[in-house]
Amino acid sequence: MPTIDPEVACSLLKSEKYLMRKNGHKGMGPFPAGRFMSPSAVSATPVVVPHSAFYCGASMSGVFRPGDSLRLEAVSFESLRPGDIVAVESAPVPYVHRVIRVNETEAVTQGDNNAAPDARPLTPGCRFFLVTGAVSFPGVFRPVAGGPQGMRRFRRNQWRRKLRAGAGRVWHRLEPRAFWRIPVRSRTVFRNEMVFDFHGIPVARVSANGSVHYFGSLKRLLFRLPGTDRPAP
Repeated sequence: MPTIDPEVACSLLKSEKYLMRKNGHKGMGPFPAGRFMSPSAVSATPVVVPHSAFYCGASMSGVFRPGDSLRLEAVSFESLRPGDIVAVESAPVPYVHRVIRVNETEAVTQGDNNAAPDARPLTPGCRFFLVTGAVSFPGVFRPVAGGPQGMRRFRRNQWRRKLRAGAGRVWHRLEPRAFWRIPVRSRTVFRNEMVFDFHGIPVARVSANGSVHYFGSLKRLLFRLPGTDRPAP
């Protein structure tokens, strides 16, 4: 069963209050980009499914939702196809991404919402699982397409990402003029990241490199984080 470093699990669980507010139930929530963790690290009384893990991240948003229980299957490296989704356990931090290119010696992976492939390719010596489906709260199973169908999904998600990026650039220029936005001060810090909330409602996450991820376009319109109340250019 996939595991996660205890230090990482402890850091992630420090945001438990935020996670519960976000999803309305325990043990589910958006953690930093495309990661997964063992059910035993999330809840004291999990429903244990062989080769399963909880998804937590944003890089595969649109395919998975934070808190989804992933169904994992052990497969050989040779059976991987472009379009398959893999949960990689042997990386410094476990992650869930899609295979976009593969040959005899390595497979290139990338999150559906990431702008570039992962720097470290997947090799036959890595410990990984094929993601075959996901179970959402309260127990609805969704199969996950791989292969050619998965690549079509990847291209659609990349197209949407570019549209969002374009809209984000436009909004970045208009953002200082949005005088009605409510300043947000309350925050939770875990590892090198911060989560801002407004009266318990999660608003945005600021990663270690300073990038800001709002939990929904409406929250970007309604709330302002510290340091963004600059004059209009």
